[in-house]
This record gives sequence, structure tokens and C-alpha cells, in this order.
Amino acid sequence: MKRFLNKVRFLALGSCLMFQLTGCTPQQRLTRLVTRHPELVRDSNYVLHMEKFVPGWSFDDVLPFVRGRQIPFQDDKHGISGTITVQDNDSVALHIDKEPDVIPIDTTMNVPTIVVAPVEKKDNRFLWGIVVCAVVFSVFMIISRLK
Repeated sequence: MKRFLNKVRFLALGSCLMFQLTGCTPQQRLTRLVTRHPELVRDSNYVLHMEKFVPGWSFDDVLPFVRGRQIPFQDDKHGISGTITVQDNDSVALHIDKEPDVIPIDTTMNVPTIVVAPVEKKDNRFLWGIVVCAVVFSVFMIISRLK
């Protein structure tokens, strides 16, 4: 009697261990599904809008040059402004400021997605009836062996 229960326990644990060791990972199941049904894969285009912040900067330098006057300049297209000052000792003091800026980046990504189609629900009452009968029969067989 005890040997029979040990065998049943061994078979139950062995079958659970076998299913765990031989089961597929979700990625393997998805790959197998896509290879069998390629019509389920659709390409989806996603538009990404990002902004890159470029900090402002400043530049100061002295260059040799001809004597003259102070010359302001400004470039609105690039956000640059500054002054050029010609000093008395034949050199130029250069000062440039760059305003901070935001660069927009728009890109489109093509991502394959799996389409989940509605599936017709099958009538499983007959299958569940067979499973319940098998379980009841197994329980009666175990109880009759115990007596």
C-alpha cells in the first residue's frame, strides 16, 4: 500500500519535472507561432518627436589685428552675437556668445507587431466531462487499492 502511494508520488513529481524541463520559453512559442502564421505580423510605424537641448556658450580670445574700432555683430539664424574690439596694441579682442537652443529631432520607427485576432470559442464541455470522469475513475482505483 505504501509502495503504491510512493509510486504515485514519484510519477506525479516526475511528470511535473519533465514538463518543466522540456517546456518552451515564451519567446520560442512566439517564434513558432509567427513562422506558422506570418499573416499575424503587421508593421506599425511610430513617429518619435524628441528635442535635444544645446547649451549656450561664450568665447573670448585676443588676436593680432590692425587698429580700429569696436564692431558688434549678430547672427539671428544661428543665435550668435558678440563684439570685435580692435585694441591699441594692434590686437583684436573677440567676444562671442551663443544662446541656448533646442534642436527638434523627428524620426519614424517601423516596429513589427503581432495582431491578436478574436478566436471562436470552442465548446469544451465534452472534453471537461472526459477529464472529470478520468479523475473520478482514478480516485476510485486508488481507494480500491488502499482497501
